[in-house]
Amino acid sequence: MWLELLGIDPTGLEGETRIGFEGRATIKRSDFGLTFGLAVDGSKVVIGDKVDITLDVEAVLNT
Repeated sequence: MWLELLGIDPTGLEGETRIGFEGRATIKRSDFGLTFGLAVDGSKVVIGDKVDITLDVEAVLNT
């Protein structure tokens, strides 16, 4: 899991302050009690246990 500050721009498009972040994390469905998976042909699992989460966030200070 990581979070990175991409930057702060005090003079945004209309003079407002903007800040940007990017983050990634991986969780396991089984950690939240979700243990079922869908099987195809009895051998291949369609829904895995690992879930990748990616966030790209831009925030604007509204005064």
